[in-house]
Amino acid sequence: MKTTTSLLLALGALGAVGCTTPKVAATEALGPELVVVTGDCVTPFAERAPDVLFEVFRELRAPTVVCLGNHDLPIRDTLVQRFAAIGIPVLVDQTLEVVGVSVTGADFRWT
Repeated sequence: MKTTTSLLLALGALGAVGCTTPKVAATEALGPELVVVTGDCVTPFAERAPDVLFEVFRELRAPTVVCLGNHDLPIRDTLVQRFAAIGIPVLVDQTLEVVGVSVTGADFRWT
């Protein structure tokens, strides 16, 4: 049985590939069957230039799903579309079975 890894990559204002690429490489080295990105893909100001995010996520070989966090809300629609374009589903109030695991993503709502 392989390891299932939760990968949290939050890009700061600079969103440098050099900061996130080692995390992806370390995750890949574990040989996960599934990668779950648990929100806050961008942080304030990084939402202006999210391209680096998709460069990094293209490197993942394992099936990957994304759930959004509160920092992702300013560019939510862009994130959903751009992740879909590289084959990564964003779960918003949905459940998806991936490699035999049911993964549920709940929408972030301010209460």
